[in-house]
Amino acid sequence: MAPQKKGKIKTSDFVGFDGGDDHELFKAETPSKMATFPSHQSANTSRPKAASTLDKWPTRDLFRNPVTLVVGAKKKSYTLHKDLLIFYSDFFRAALYGSFKEAEEQRVELPEVDEEVFETFQLWLYTRRLDHAEVSFMTITRLWVFADQHQIPLLQNYAMDLMFERRVKKNCFDTSTINFVYNNTVAGSHLRRAVIEISTSLVNSPGAHERPEHWTVESLIDLVRAVDSRLKDLKQYSLPKRDKCFFHVHGKDEEC
Repeated sequence: MAPQKKGKIKTSDFVGFDGGDDHELFKAETPSKMATFPSHQSANTSRPKAASTLDKWPTRDLFRNPVTLVVGAKKKSYTLHKDLLIFYSDFFRAALYGSFKEAEEQRVELPEVDEEVFETFQLWLYTRRLDHAEVSFMTITRLWVFADQHQIPLLQNYAMDLMFERRVKKNCFDTSTINFVYNNTVAGSHLRRAVIEISTSLVNSPGAHERPEHWTVESLIDLVRAVDSRLKDLKQYSLPKRDKCFFHVHGKDEEC
């Protein structure tokens, strides 16, 4: 049998999950880095992939075996149910049933994960719901990115639905999330497409253009493309009728 890997697990060690046609963008750089599973644990690898639809519910036997997760720079420890994590996450499946050090120690370190985001995930993990009134647009986007990095498709879908629900109810959007989204996702990401679609729907709203620092170059290019796509459904744009001096450089009270 091939020797087991003992190195620590990283999110880059696995094929990512973005829930759609652009999943190729999330592949690991080399196939050799992808998680493998020891042959003596083949029964665990036969489990279905992480739940991504609302009709999938965990069974009682998933609430038996504890596992330790060490989160953030302060190394705060949390005890969760291993098989429940695996039910929702292919990342944790590979970490805890694979050939990495984490599977042997039943301990996973997540040093780059924010404690607040993790605790929000922990609440969702056991209830599959969040208090919508207390969840900001920024929390929603951070939760989606966490779910993307740790291959939790049902949480990605929940966060996405929640974001659009808040957009409809509040008729607004926090553009400060755009910079975060574009700095933590790749081209073609479902989350990028979603925030651009929402921004396009509010492009004429008061205050929509007041915070240019919220935008990256990539996001502005995507916004222009989205607006252009909408305009194609309208009649062809024509230049407004202006006096020819409108764009000329003249002194005060001078004209051609």
